[in-house]
Amino acid sequence: MNELVFRFTWLCPRRVGGILSSRDSKKGGNVGKVSVIFRFITKSSDIFFGFPAYELTQRNGIVGLLVDESNINLTGNVVIVENFDCFLQAERFVRDADVIIFASGKLDNRVITWINDCNGISKIIHMGDYDPVGLSEFCRIEKNCKQQSEFYFPHSIDISVFRKYGKQSLVSDGNNAKTLEKLRAYKTNDIGFNSTLNCLLETGLGLEQEFLLSLIDKLEID
Repeated sequence: MNELVFRFTWLCPRRVGGILSSRDSKKGGNVGKVSVIFRFITKSSDIFFGFPAYELTQRNGIVGLLVDESNINLTGNVVIVENFDCFLQAERFVRDADVIIFASGKLDNRVITWINDCNGISKIIHMGDYDPVGLSEFCRIEKNCKQQSEFYFPHSIDISVFRKYGKQSLVSDGNNAKTLEKLRAYKTNDIGFNSTLNCLLETGLGLEQEFLLSLIDKLEID
């Protein structure tokens, strides 16, 4: 590699370095900053955050932020949601939610580290798909965050729901099957995790998180 290109690659942002060194931005590693989409649900949830995040959520629906060590001021109950439709209505399921985070599938490791550094968080509730991937994401959060964590599993879901609406490929496809085997050895007292794992093992079917949206009317009646 040309010495000038090498020196510039070392000094420049990672993704640019990947292009200059190997013509592939992804080989430069992660992007330099991590963006996160939030919804602030209670008026007090942004009290230490430095800007009116609750008001902006009411006005715009969501709030975006580049997370770093200068804004580790999340407080209250934090809900992490895997899929966007459920993210937009998560407080209708978790009634004591203060802040909701959109995971967009898997959370970046740096976001998990950032959450762990937020001393004002009371509890973390993970809302993921009811499949090996969703459970493995909960394990990452529980193992790497000091706060109490729980996997969301409402009373309205039971093994009959998995049998009626579940999908086999969510459990049996290559990587999913391997992940499920690893999950068998994971030890936790979390009721939601253990209930979901039992349903996966007994039925061989996984359930997509969006099924929760069919329960909204029933939850409001209850």
